Amino acid sequence: MADFGGVDAHKLAMAVMMGRSDEALAMLKQLDLGTIAELVERAGVSASPEELHRAIAESASMGELLDKVEKSTGLGLSDIAGLATGLMC
Repeated sequence: MADFGGVDAHKLAMAVMMGRSDEALAMLKQLDLGTIAELVERAGVSASPEELHRAIAESASMGELLDKVEKSTGLGLSDIAGLATGLMC
């Protein structure tokens, strides 16, 4: 499984699947703009990597992050799942 900027994709996926949202958000905050851009491209979604990066950085919880991502980029949960799948490849 890929390593993105020091973030272990397997550990991130496990944190998400096990409902450890604080841990998952902390890992997401470690992703740099280039990594986020790569994930957006792999997932084939039309979203601004800059907006995603900003939403991650400014969010205090996973719920807040999901709200910000949906409002700022228009991505829904299925799109976000596509981004997460990009981590697994």
